[in-house]
Amino acid sequence: MVRVKYNARIIVDKEFVEWLIDYDKSSFFKLTHIKASSLDHKREHNIILKTHSDQILKINEITSTTLFGAFKALDVPSEVTTKLPNEIDQIIVFAIVLATSTPYKTYIFTTKDKAKEYEKSSHYNMVKSISVKANEDAITIINSFWRSFTTTRELSR
Repeated sequence: MVRVKYNARIIVDKEFVEWLIDYDKSSFFKLTHIKASSLDHKREHNIILKTHSDQILKINEITSTTLFGAFKALDVPSEVTTKLPNEIDQIIVFAIVLATSTPYKTYIFTTKDKAKEYEKSSHYNMVKSISVKANEDAITIINSFWRSFTTTRELSR
């Protein structure tokens, strides 16, 4: 497998994954390759909260193989959850923590409705290392990362 240096990490919320299941299941295949080929964070490039993955597996028609092929399920650090009761703030701060190592940027993928909640958070407005992307904008980034992967793969042959 080739290694690709992507310009940002990805964290997704439950709402985005549910939207992706309905809108573009083929993106799970792309996300699987992005996760596995990450030079900086192999197998931990694409993150989903453990609580969100548990909820998705209970209510949606997606296998754990598909979900965990595309995303690594992690808990928000307890230092964050004890200080911030709001889940949106927790995800934002977790994204900031992820952005403290290369590539020093994190995308939060969500839905259009939920994006407004992220953008209203005082924690979101404090930093430039994270960016909220909703629906088709997130798909555009996934496709860009996918092109980076396929180009690198072709050049390595």
